[in-house]
Amino acid sequence: MTIRSANSSAVASRGLPIIADLRSVLEDSGELRPTESGELHGTLGGLQRGRGVIHSPALDLLVAHLASIFAFSEADLARVHLAAAPTEARVVRFDELLRRMYPGDPSPRFRLRDLEAILAAAPEREPIAAYGRIPVWLATALGAQRDLRWQFDARLGWVRTPRFNMCSRGAAPTTDAGLVFRLTPLGHDRMQLDASKTAYYLDYGAMDGLCVPYIPTEMHVTVNGLETSGGGLPLWVFAALGRVYRNCASVQARQAHER
Repeated sequence: MTIRSANSSAVASRGLPIIADLRSVLEDSGELRPTESGELHGTLGGLQRGRGVIHSPALDLLVAHLASIFAFSEADLARVHLAAAPTEARVVRFDELLRRMYPGDPSPRFRLRDLEAILAAAPEREPIAAYGRIPVWLATALGAQRDLRWQFDARLGWVRTPRFNMCSRGAAPTTDAGLVFRLTPLGHDRMQLDASKTAYYLDYGAMDGLCVPYIPTEMHVTVNGLETSGGGLPLWVFAALGRVYRNCASVQARQAHER
């Protein structure tokens, strides 16, 4: 779908439907009218560079029209997303699992005590593709105890869990991919790994092969995804960290950082 421009022939040649045919004017607030085919025709006014927030009935009508076009139910969105799911993995509907575990709850959420039951519902010996919102501690556990091969990310679509590599003892981890790490001993057999972003966005395409800090296998590892001005870490980072440290005594993410 598109808004008609001067190059409308190029739009038509690609088989895209026109949702609005608009002309910009400066002298008034503009006027829009719907056609029998569902398009909006008319003018938008006051679109001057540097001007603050614009309010006009025409703009409000355009926004409402666009919102109605992109109004999908949760079930409709799920059908679209699942149709594009990777075929190499079994899709696990964590959204449906959550509703089954907490029937009648209008705002259900997974709890750490649910971990055993959740893992029992996830295939143990085949790759899985996770659909539905999950907390960071669950993404970490699935990376460590299952083959969490894919996750659905609302911004990126289906993303494959990156493959991190553990550095050799004494080697410095990678620092040019937007992630930094800090290790803090918590006892003779426990280690906390703090991970945070150095940029607002992480380049998902640069994550494979990332070298992360060396941690001995006898250690119990706690992953802490620190909040930054750019927000927290995406779930696929936690899944990748769970996978790379899966041979340690244990690996888990802090429950306090559920997102």
